[in-house]
Amino acid sequence: MMNVVSMVKALESPTIVQSFMALWEHDEGSVQFWRASSNFVYVWKRGYDRYFLRFSNARDRSLEQIQAEIHFMKYLGEQGYPVVSPLPSKNGKLIETVQDRSESYLGVVFSQAEGISLDWETMTDQQWEQWGNSLGFLHQLSKGYPASHAKRNSWKEIGGFMEAILERHPLEVEARVELAQVNAWLHSMSSSSNQYGLVHYDFQLDNVFWNEADATFSVIDFDDSMYHWFALDLANALADVREGQGDEEKMVLFLKGYRSVNEIDEEQIQLMPKFARFGQLYQFTKLLQALGTETEIQIAPDWYHRLRKKLQGILTLRREAFRRPWE
Repeated sequence: MMNVVSMVKALESPTIVQSFMALWEHDEGSVQFWRASSNFVYVWKRGYDRYFLRFSNARDRSLEQIQAEIHFMKYLGEQGYPVVSPLPSKNGKLIETVQDRSESYLGVVFSQAEGISLDWETMTDQQWEQWGNSLGFLHQLSKGYPASHAKRNSWKEIGGFMEAILERHPLEVEARVELAQVNAWLHSMSSSSNQYGLVHYDFQLDNVFWNEADATFSVIDFDDSMYHWFALDLANALADVREGQGDEEKMVLFLKGYRSVNEIDEEQIQLMPKFARFGQLYQFTKLLQALGTETEIQIAPDWYHRLRKKLQGILTLRREAFRRPWE
């Protein structure tokens, strides 16, 4: 989640999008705002094809991390994994930079994923199993992924990020205790190549698209990919089921599909609640960063005030969760 004040300022400056779109061939009048969260996303057309422009403030996403993200995605595609492709600009670049006032923004364009979105409440058994298979295939390929010139962050760098954010918020005592517990636990874990590698991090249904023709999922959004234990991806993907909102039999199907292409220790499965706590703490610190410490904008769109209230509500829920015993 980006800083909400920066979000308002960027959305009020149409020249950013215009400057980016001048760098890619597109149909006039087809550019539309899609969403803003960790990045700004706009959808546009060229002929019959749809594409997505994703850009963010260079302070939030480094060039090296985006290069590493694209490198991993291209590797997956070359191995036959159904993943969206980056589209070069008119300049032949996969990543372009735009200046707006004193800010610098980094942008990438991706093709549209093939397939449709699914709802886990209405998915068939086959789709549940194939969802797990798709994640297992990704992890299997991750084991063979060669180190690139620009390497994605690991949980250690993410831990450093979380610590830096919490240092700016000294009253978040429970979160600091949670971070110490999470770090101590992860440092005690073995990062063997069989259980550890580059994970997607957000392999939920809004980032995978079902292709009925060949019964596969196409995958998008590797923006949060990091080096971690593979079980973190399972914990995040199955969050609704683990929290009692879904049928546990579906999780069995998911794991069956996963294990059909990539083995994972039962001990790792049992540790999913702890991996989930890492994700919840990471979300908490990102939301703290998004809300910032500066004074609120007084004259702002209605959505800005609603968003702040929503994020503050999530922070309250996370603070309550940090009080749970560390098992």
